[in-house]
Amino acid sequence: MPDSRALFSVLAVWTSGLALATPFATPPGLDSTGLKAWAQYQKEATHRAFAIAPGGQWGWRSGLTDTDQATEESLAACQQENGLACLAYDLNGHRLLSSTSWERALAPYPGAPAQVGTRRGQRFPDLRLQTSEGKPVPLVQPGTRITVLHFWGSWCPPCVKELPNLAHTQKRLAKDHNIRFTLVPLRESMATSQAWLQSRQLNLTLTGAETTSSNILKLTDGKMLSDRQIAPVFPTTYILDGHGTVLFSRNGPIHDWTSLIPILRHAAQNSATGSTIPHP
Repeated sequence: MPDSRALFSVLAVWTSGLALATPFATPPGLDSTGLKAWAQYQKEATHRAFAIAPGGQWGWRSGLTDTDQATEESLAACQQENGLACLAYDLNGHRLLSSTSWERALAPYPGAPAQVGTRRGQRFPDLRLQTSEGKPVPLVQPGTRITVLHFWGSWCPPCVKELPNLAHTQKRLAKDHNIRFTLVPLRESMATSQAWLQSRQLNLTLTGAETTSSNILKLTDGKMLSDRQIAPVFPTTYILDGHGTVLFSRNGPIHDWTSLIPILRHAAQNSATGSTIPHP
């Protein structure tokens, strides 16, 4: 994301409250560029505001006429190419984002959708998935409230860079049985992916996607689609509810997976349960 005062001019809706809170030392989820922007932001004159969203999006403005304009324009900067509403994190050095607001960052949770697609509120395409032994695996398992669906490959530098942090986050959520991680390697064999994980001592279970070629995926209804239709870049991550509804998507690495832990737990407690996706 560009580090500039003139980032973007997209309107956004501010859904966070104005209660002063200090739940984080720095905004959660920022990559190195975002952290540099945060450091620069703190040196700027009032009126200034910094906004964030799950997945690492951010935006800020400073030197504006009043706090309302600073807040609006920082949210607009953050909102660019982001399907979720951004949240105001800081205003003139006062932290606005409470822990509760961050936990609810994916809410409101959509109901069971009719339209198939990869956007928020749509039902994710029903991929034919399988274990390394070839046993079918449902995209959304019965009783699972949240599925973290992650597409990656050991050939992909951003994928392998973020994987230890993802593994650490999955380990921390191991006792949260309503949250399931499904890691799907693409454009390489399961054996290649597993060998790479073992060489790095990463204890992660992989799920394979049935394919007709290196980049064509099978659906349970017999149709096909290109892997680029679900993973425009690698890695790509989705959070699905128990109906297979897309709650969150991120094209590219997530730089701090642990920042999603409260969001995932809140979603697991409050979103839909019970898969409506048929599996043969």
